[in-house]
Amino acid sequence: MLNQRIEKITAPGIIPVVRLDSGEDLYNLCDSFLQGGITSVEFTMTMPDALKHLAALKKSFQGSLAIGMGTILSVEMARAALDAGAEFLVSPVPVVDMAEIAHQYDVPVIMGAFTPYEAFTAHQYGADFVKIFPMSLTSPKYLKTICEPMPYLKLVPSGSITIGMLPELFANGASAVCVGGELVRKDLIARQAWDEHRQNVISLLEAARQGRA
Repeated sequence: MLNQRIEKITAPGIIPVVRLDSGEDLYNLCDSFLQGGITSVEFTMTMPDALKHLAALKKSFQGSLAIGMGTILSVEMARAALDAGAEFLVSPVPVVDMAEIAHQYDVPVIMGAFTPYEAFTAHQYGADFVKIFPMSLTSPKYLKTICEPMPYLKLVPSGSITIGMLPELFANGASAVCVGGELVRKDLIARQAWDEHRQNVISLLEAARQGRA
């Protein structure tokens, strides 16, 4: 089960990061991701009623779209997310015991870091992936630099990612990429322009494929 959930994260390589003010459009948004080729999506604990929405939408997309919970900062938050049905966990920083608990549920962990020491610490804590955050403060080549002495790390950059950055991020070794505003387009959501939203998903996945080629 753990490997299957990891595959949902790495196969398309793009993980939308969803922070909305309400759950009103979440079903249509997630359906648009799925129809465009996305197989995993991250909700954040900073979204109102995030755990409730995760539990409800997991029932709707069971087996097709893996819904994870991000902004996990403690073991208590991790347990709450797992009890709500989270299929992967994401943190902005290394969190002690987070991976140990998640792996009891066969749930993968993307643990945040920025410096090489933090990345190594996240790996030592049992992270399946290390999220390099905020990516906006560095360049795609930073991924390759970190992996040169630690080639066993599986890096997932996050933070102000644009479509133009995707090919270079994957070319420099990203296992997957977390994408927020560029993918969760609030202008399209406000207009209920789901066809346009789906086409945007397809465009980002194509940029990811170019980097992996």
